[in-house]
Amino acid sequence: MSTIDLGKIKLVWRGPYDNSTAYTPDDVVSSGGASYICIANSTGNAVSSGSHWNLLAQGGTDISTTLTTQGDILYRDGSGLQRLAAGTSGQVLQTGGTGANPSWGTVSSDFVKLGSTNVTSNTTEIDFLSVFSTDYEFYKIFISVYPSTTGSNIQFRAITGTNTVDTSGSSYYQMGVQPRMTTSASLDTLSQYASNSHGEVYLTYPAGNSAGTGDSYGAFTTMEVARPWDSANSKWGHLKTYYRDNGNKLTLVNGAWAYRPTTAMTGFRIYGSTFDRGRVSIYGIKH
Repeated sequence: MSTIDLGKIKLVWRGPYDNSTAYTPDDVVSSGGASYICIANSTGNAVSSGSHWNLLAQGGTDISTTLTTQGDILYRDGSGLQRLAAGTSGQVLQTGGTGANPSWGTVSSDFVKLGSTNVTSNTTEIDFLSVFSTDYEFYKIFISVYPSTTGSNIQFRAITGTNTVDTSGSSYYQMGVQPRMTTSASLDTLSQYASNSHGEVYLTYPAGNSAGTGDSYGAFTTMEVARPWDSANSKWGHLKTYYRDNGNKLTLVNGAWAYRPTTAMTGFRIYGSTFDRGRVSIYGIKH
């Protein structure tokens, strides 16, 4: 009976290519991260020889040799895959646009939160020390507090030096308007207020209406001040407060204030008879 040679009926894996090994069709070898199949008897013919080898599978880049450190990021530049090492704490990843590589950068510091505090128990004072500096031209303060006793008006005073609270009766100017409205939307006559010699800035009560007490009587205030660190001029600002007073009326304080001394402000105090809950935050704004 005659014998029929069927040849190889499946691919034969021969491992990494060896220049001294004799290969026959359907042998498969690896080289340079790719695999090749033999198409003609070959000894000493590199896998680059198209007469003896066909590419079977193209290997990919071994990124473990590119990414070497925790925090590395993989990206492609004009020639291939590249490693971007981790940036420093607080930086963000930025793109340079089409045709440019990514990089780490610092978030803009033009508007930055400088501090905040959360009141969770009865207190009479909230101090922010050493928050004003020449790094910022303008500052904005957000105040949300709940008085825990009737008539506990919320007030503002400047802090100078390390921790000196200015209580002088001639340090503060204040003026503005204060409309009031009942819960049924009935408006009172518009009140106006002005003071050219005071020992604090009133955030509630500037026209003679005290804050009420409890969850329904919270006060929300925004204050702005320009160049509080200026030691050659007075300091000027705006304020707006919305609160419910002890006459059960919704009250809006809208006005301006000034800190007269040429002494630099380093911080501020928010205070009242007592308040039991609230939050105060301050932001710096560059010109």
